[in-house]
Amino acid sequence: MEQKVGIKQQALSRLENPYYGKITLSTLKKIAAACDVALIVEFVPFSQLINRVSGTPYVERGSGPDTFNLADFEQEDSEGKFKKDTVSDATNAGKKKPPSSHTAKAAHLRPRRKTRSDELTD
Repeated sequence: MEQKVGIKQQALSRLENPYYGKITLSTLKKIAAACDVALIVEFVPFSQLINRVSGTPYVERGSGPDTFNLADFEQEDSEGKFKKDTVSDATNAGKKKPPSSHTAKAAHLRPRRKTRSDELTD
């Protein structure tokens, strides 16, 4: 992979760490080009992230005027999107619900805010 992408193995290993926060779009584009795949970067509500990770069916609506008009975590939480045994998309009503363990708690998916100690180590 190092030769294919042109990035040292040590740097590639850092990029595989979900807590490494310094990856750039340029690096992602380089990796996508080397692997001959498309790169999609998008903003999604946390409920959709949970659906994707858990395998829960959902409707992909594509980009449009509301692309950046997304509910934040607190708003979705207040709407009950993360409650046990709920289906977040009305179009999934009547379909098999995912196991409750997939939707029980979503707080761990919320991005961690930088602290003063993070700034000192950057």
